[in-house]
Amino acid sequence: QMVSLIKDSSLLSVIGIDELVQKVKVMNSASYTALEGYLPLALAYLAVTLPLSWWARRLERKFAYET
Repeated sequence: QMVSLIKDSSLLSVIGIDELVQKVKVMNSASYTALEGYLPLALAYLAVTLPLSWWARRLERKFAYET
């Protein structure tokens, strides 16, 4: 849930995802290359969400209630 909250929250707006996407769009329209612009953007997104997913999974295992 925490990872979903972060993905859906305004945290990404604070980081400046909207600005980055806009700059990538401008760069892509000027150079007609899509992959080179969106690849670093995707890697940055993964760098934020994958460690949080891993951390949330570890916390869930640690605090799991056994029945």
